[in-house]
Amino acid sequence: MSKFKKVTMLINDDTGEIITENEQGYKIPIFVKFKERHRFSKTYHIDMVKFENKTYYKYFYACICNLEMGTNRVIHHSKEMYGGKSLSIKDIAEQCDSTQRTIYNFMDYCMKNKIIRKMDLDNEFFGFFVNPKFVFNGENIQPILYLMFKGYGIEDYISKSGIKLMNEYCINFNLKEIIDNAYKTYKYIS
Repeated sequence: MSKFKKVTMLINDDTGEIITENEQGYKIPIFVKFKERHRFSKTYHIDMVKFENKTYYKYFYACICNLEMGTNRVIHHSKEMYGGKSLSIKDIAEQCDSTQRTIYNFMDYCMKNKIIRKMDLDNEFFGFFVNPKFVFNGENIQPILYLMFKGYGIEDYISKSGIKLMNEYCINFNLKEIIDNAYKTYKYIS
């Protein structure tokens, strides 16, 4: 019997607070420690990323300065810690004072080398995600990031019990439910 069950999650429209009352059966998001034995300051820099084109370091730095906590999605930070708008290639090009073509080439290189992944959801751009093997913003890795980079070296940094919990969670919930849980919108989630 799985310890996870599908339920409706309620979110307070005024405060954004998630109502998480276990006795009423509300789903609580899971958090698994990432790099348990290290001190957290802002981001973990684990493996060195190596670029043949030296200007790519500038673009990579621009991306990692805009990581969403726990998911490593490249976002424009809003006043809140979570929920910023995903940065597109055009946004990154403007931020780096570069051309869209150059940033497209950079992203293409990063995707081929498993440094960054792009997610489209229902044929709509959802965001770029940085592999936590190279840099991670947060203490707890969320299932969406685990799913995106599973098999790309992040398992070395998660405990065996954490991997087991992530795999069980990913079996019990489909991608849409995992995304809804990671990016709680201010509405009812079924």
